[in-house]
Amino acid sequence: MIRTLSALSLALAVVGAAQAGPTEANTCAESLTTTGKRMFKTVAPYVKPDSNIQLLMRTHLRDLVISGTLDMADAQANGPAVGQCLALLKA
Repeated sequence: MIRTLSALSLALAVVGAAQAGPTEANTCAESLTTTGKRMFKTVAPYVKPDSNIQLLMRTHLRDLVISGTLDMADAQANGPAVGQCLALLKA
């Protein structure tokens, strides 16, 4: 039973990785709010296969929050969904 679950988890991970990429990331981003799309477009050019998405988001969105062009509450509310879309670029 445990072996079967492990094999299933591995298979799902492989399928998920195979389906990730720029096209899937952009499709994901289309479902984001206007703020989320802006956040995605700001951070996406910096995503590499070994990127720490959370660190990239903090680094590249911080100035927008400080300047007042991005509301902190909006950034926090959109962060998880944006992060998921950005993670698809790592494949």
